[in-house]
Amino acid sequence: SDMDILDVFRWSEEEVIGKFIEVIKEPPTLADDNNNYAFWNRKSPFVVQAHIDVVEGSKWDKRKWDNDKREWVDVEPEGKGEKPSIFRIRNLVGRKNGVLGGDDRAGVMAIIHINDICKKYKIPPPSILLTNHEESGGTGMAEFIDKVEKDKLDLLDQVRLVVALDRRGACEYVQYCGSDMPKPVLYYVESFGFNSSHGSLS
Repeated sequence: SDMDILDVFRWSEEEVIGKFIEVIKEPPTLADDNNNYAFWNRKSPFVVQAHIDVVEGSKWDKRKWDNDKREWVDVEPEGKGEKPSIFRIRNLVGRKNGVLGGDDRAGVMAIIHINDICKKYKIPPPSILLTNHEESGGTGMAEFIDKVEKDKLDLLDQVRLVVALDRRGACEYVQYCGSDMPKPVLYYVESFGFNSSHGSLS
C-alpha cells in the first residue's frame, strides 16, 4: 500500500474502519453499527489487533484556572472539532492540538503493513480485529466478545494467539492469557529482542 503513517493519524475515529476497508479492499466478516469493532476472519490461528481510538487530550487541556472564581473550570479543548494538525520530525509523529502518540494508530498502520506483506509474498494472512474505546475501558473489545459468545459464533474456534499491537516503546511484550505463554511462543517472541513487561489492559 502507498499509505503514509500520517494519513492513518489524520483519520477521525468515526472513519478509521471505513478507510481501513478501502485500503485493504476487503469488507469485515463481522462489524457492529456503533463503530465498536470490525473483525476480518481469515480462518487463521493468529489474530492481529489494534484499537482505533486515541486520547484526544489530557484533563489539563479541558480545564482552565479562573482567577475570579479561584478554581479550575471546564473549557472546550483548543482545536476541538478541527482536523488534527499532525507533523513528523524524523521518526517522531506529533500533533499540535491535543495529545498524540502512536497509541494506537501505529498499530492500525502495522496491520496494514502486515496485510500488504502477506499479499505480496502470498503468505496466509492473519485474521484482523479493530476495536474502539480501549482508552475508556476496552468496551469495543467487550462488545465483540459478547457478540461472539451470545450468538455462539465460531469465528475464534481456530485462534491460538491474539497479538495486540499496542505497546509503548519498541522492545516490550505483555501477556494477558490466564496462564503463562506456551514456551515455544515465548521463545519465538523473545528471539526478536522483546522483553516481558506489565500492562493492565489492551
